[in-house]
Amino acid sequence: MKQAPRLSHSSGESAEYLTIGKVLRPWGIRGQMKIESLTDYQNRFKHARQFFIDQVPYQCLNVIFAAGGVVLALHGVESRTAAEELRGSLIQIREDEVQPLPDGTFYHHQILGLIAWTPQGRRLGAIEEILETGSNDVYVVRNGGSEILIPSTSDVVMSIDLQSGKMIVQAIPGLL
Repeated sequence: MKQAPRLSHSSGESAEYLTIGKVLRPWGIRGQMKIESLTDYQNRFKHARQFFIDQVPYQCLNVIFAAGGVVLALHGVESRTAAEELRGSLIQIREDEVQPLPDGTFYHHQILGLIAWTPQGRRLGAIEEILETGSNDVYVVRNGGSEILIPSTSDVVMSIDLQSGKMIVQAIPGLL
């Protein structure tokens, strides 16, 4: 299994929308905004038909990739004051605009909420968080008061079935 690309999934986020950036500050006087990218795929900004801020749709007028982030111009945000009002807001796209991934590769929002099981049918708990380490992601599985950290490696994660909501995990020594 390949490591899943990062796509931020903020708390309180609807499954219908996925966060790809955050408004940092106005950029210039015509409503452009400096955006912190929260996605591994910068081209999402170029290819999205529209963006959502607080579930309000905005048509994209222009995207510029600048050092340290993205500069975004949206229809309806046409002054520095209007851009300032959106400071700190999350930039989202509809889930159906997300590019499909190769087989065996998953977005974080697809993994969160899956139930981890052993091959023998022991329920380990729900995947509630994904920690990004340098080498591989680590899935935080919680079941009541217990917590298990599962490395996202091919020798541990045997299979992922999004339809059934299951991840099959082969326990290595010391994991459980």
